[in-house]
Amino acid sequence: MGFSKGDRVAWNTAQGTTHGTVQSKHTEDLEFKGQTFRAEDDDPVYVVKSEKSGSEAAHKESALTATKNGSDDDGGSGKGGGSGKSDSGKGGGEHHPTKKVQEAAQRAVKWIEEGKAGKGFTDTGEHRAHQLAEGEAVGDEVVKKMRAYFKRHDVDRSAEGFNHGEDGYPSPGRVAWDAWGGDAGRKWAESQTIEGD
Repeated sequence: MGFSKGDRVAWNTAQGTTHGTVQSKHTEDLEFKGQTFRAEDDDPVYVVKSEKSGSEAAHKESALTATKNGSDDDGGSGKGGGSGKSDSGKGGGEHHPTKKVQEAAQRAVKWIEEGKAGKGFTDTGEHRAHQLAEGEAVGDEVVKKMRAYFKRHDVDRSAEGFNHGEDGYPSPGRVAWDAWGGDAGRKWAESQTIEGD
């Protein structure tokens, strides 16, 4: 059937189902974020934009599902165990990032897409950026990893290009820092109560 620009769609990511809109349709091979996506007239590739994080991704038509505007956005698909969006921040399980944490991660996602993350940037960092940018609840283990990351990489804050207005801004260290939620993420992670504290 195909989709058109502006159509609202859903697709699966490592963090769950994401909703967004079609930005463009491609019927010839597409270079996108350093990858080549094979496309033909009868097998197009679509660039889609997440309505939560604003980040873009490329997907084949088979990976996309048409959704109705605003009607099925709550994750209430009836699959056992709930949607993972309840009991905000209680005990052993769910911690919901603040708006400032999301904004830092969204900034990092944009920088990653612009190729500013550097060669040493990890898949884990990119995964964390998308996870926090989407505002998804994270478990105790992720909060522990965030605390450890910020302690380990505090030295990056003194490097040239970390702060706005410096040469080389944003430095790869700054991109990674914001991928983990930035200063707001460090403060938020330290404020959460997790098992073992």
